[in-house]
Amino acid sequence: MVLCCVLLTGVCKELEVQQDPVINVTAGETAHLRCRFSHSGSSIIGSFRWYRGAPKGKEVNNDTHLTGIVRVDAETFSRDKDASIFILETLAQYQDTYYCEVDLLGEKSTGNGTRLIVRKPENKPNSGELNSTKSLEILANWLSSPSWPFYSIICVCVGQTDKKKESFYPWVPMIVQH
Repeated sequence: MVLCCVLLTGVCKELEVQQDPVINVTAGETAHLRCRFSHSGSSIIGSFRWYRGAPKGKEVNNDTHLTGIVRVDAETFSRDKDASIFILETLAQYQDTYYCEVDLLGEKSTGNGTRLIVRKPENKPNSGELNSTKSLEILANWLSSPSWPFYSIICVCVGQTDKKKESFYPWVPMIVQH
């Protein structure tokens, strides 16, 4: 009987929240956690929150994610029914499940969660491009050494490989002592 009354009066305004089940990002990239909602009401006045780990877990904000959280603005929220967030410069420790909760004038609904998977960056061999910051740092350290006049540069073009980082620095001076 209650269902009939609700349907006849047109008050039925069920709020549904949809989230991507899984997103994959590489550490350091921006993660876009999408949250869309549907509501039959004509006016969209409300707010949204994101939680980590459980539907009412730790609230996600710039205090919990120090690299930064960007939320969609109020206009996008009401016009596009979008409650998404962006996690800037994603770190490995951000890997978890995130839940979007939408609140429209007291009517709340939470999505099923988005599993954020953070991959390690690939070790790409240096393509021969100049790493000028590292080269200048090495040269500055060498020139600031008190014994730098007793050294000479053998060849600037040979380069050096950093075996720990598997990087190639093409303009690192090769130095020998006289």
